[in-house]
Amino acid sequence: MKHVLSGSVLSLAFLLAGCGSGADTGEGTAVQDSTARAAGLIEELRTATGREEYIWAWDRIIAEGEDAVDPLIKTLSDADADMRGFAAEALGVLGSFRATPALIEALKDPDLNVRTLAATAFQFMPDPRAIEALIPLLQEVETSYVAEAALSAMGPPAVDALIALLEDPEPRVRRQVAWTLGSIGDERALSPLLEAVNDPDWRVQNAAASAIADIRPGHEAAKKQVPAIIEALERDNWFERMVAAHELGGIRDIRAVEPLIAALDDPDPAVRQAAAGALGSIGGDDVFDALIEALDDPEPVALFGVLNGLGELGDRRALGPLREMLSHLSEDVQRFAAMAIERIERD
Repeated sequence: MKHVLSGSVLSLAFLLAGCGSGADTGEGTAVQDSTARAAGLIEELRTATGREEYIWAWDRIIAEGEDAVDPLIKTLSDADADMRGFAAEALGVLGSFRATPALIEALKDPDLNVRTLAATAFQFMPDPRAIEALIPLLQEVETSYVAEAALSAMGPPAVDALIALLEDPEPRVRRQVAWTLGSIGDERALSPLLEAVNDPDWRVQNAAASAIADIRPGHEAAKKQVPAIIEALERDNWFERMVAAHELGGIRDIRAVEPLIAALDDPDPAVRQAAAGALGSIGGDDVFDALIEALDDPEPVALFGVLNGLGELGDRRALGPLREMLSHLSEDVQRFAAMAIERIERD
């Protein structure tokens, strides 16, 4: 945090919490003591000057559980945007629905980071009361993806509001709405998504097809869109290529295998990651050999997709090469390799 440490506020809070007339040890006093302790910890975090101090205070606040909720709600009105963001994040971790009204207000905060963290909180505590307030964040470029994740976590209660947004004038919004509806998987969205396959924007068409496949695997409308999505693997924009790979993985059509294998040589590691993950979802005779060969990729980001893909394939022939990856220079690669091994051995 950007503040200077000014004395032991935490110690003062502990002393104040312990003061009082008489030796009242009732439940009410215990709750007051715990709440005061949480408030003191929040002040300790405010004045933290290093990472270790910050983490220590954070861990202690989270350990207070429900007793920290009211002080954190109060902190959502703090003049310091950093503290408001911290409070939103902590309330999400604690998952107390008592904080919903205050977090809904935080979704309108003038600070982008606070809005983002408040939306993230609703991924951990999917309260339908927040749906209406999350919609504007889905339409805002900077917060759209975190709002999408939160609305997806809401599940079926969010479907009607999302279906209405398939008429949004912005293609980016319509595309993200289609993805979100696919992740929720509610069949009420099937008919509107079938209409969205005819959207004037090709990106919305592809997203709608992928969502239809999520809701109804093997649906003819999704299969018809496969050639267009394969074509998107050749787009100049790396993000469009990455999205196309993800969408092909969702549809799981065997026609995508050869183009996705070719995408394992894409110049962008994020595209290679998406292609490898998609191949793992689709499977096929050539997929195993292609993914084993891709273990030579020099970029850890791309290797995450390769390791996930091999784990999803579940082919025990991969265990030897995967165990070799446990000595990779990247600890993250080691961790993903261990997860893939565990998944294969468990199946």
